[in-house]
Amino acid sequence: MSRIFRTKMNTVIVDGIEYFEYPPPSSIVKAMELVWATKLEKEGNLRLRPLSYYRVTELEEIGDVNEGKGQWRMEGNPIDLGSANEIYVWCGALPDTDRETLLGLDDKYDAIVQISDVSLFTKRIVKAARDAGWQLAPHIGQVTYDRGNEVTKEQLQALPWQSNVFQKGSQYAHQREYRLAFTEVSRTGRREEYIDISLGDCSEFISIEKT
Repeated sequence: MSRIFRTKMNTVIVDGIEYFEYPPPSSIVKAMELVWATKLEKEGNLRLRPLSYYRVTELEEIGDVNEGKGQWRMEGNPIDLGSANEIYVWCGALPDTDRETLLGLDDKYDAIVQISDVSLFTKRIVKAARDAGWQLAPHIGQVTYDRGNEVTKEQLQALPWQSNVFQKGSQYAHQREYRLAFTEVSRTGRREEYIDISLGDCSEFISIEKT
């Protein structure tokens, strides 16, 4: 039986995964190159990148100089929030997101993968990363597109831990992103350009939509 714990910040922790909304969506989707989509389905090969990567990438739809840098306003004054530890992410989208929007994130994308069990997928990532020597704390949920919005003191105090990781500007709202975020929590503060891991055969819960 799953252990369910509701935090004071209104997130839900189930079997070690922190959910910003629970239950998670029935599935999530992600646009990819077909060669990598096939490797993900058949071998579970995937790459987690740190938020810092997305601040410097030149891809217009994927890059965001403010990635992971949360910002709100209170009485017109900016309030910035960030993370001390490195955060690695795997970014998908809600299942009914427009397919042309997804494929338009990168002109190399020619396939869409669908993950039908988000919780199992996340657990497999955490285990594979642990087996590879990483200590990652998972927190997953929908991205909010409210960067710079005005909030009250009570709203600010009620923000979930790592809420800055799930915040983007309104210009990205069409992407309808669902994010799997993993905080590196070891005492060493390990940082790498990316984490490559293999989950093994994932065809039981991952399928490919060819375009």
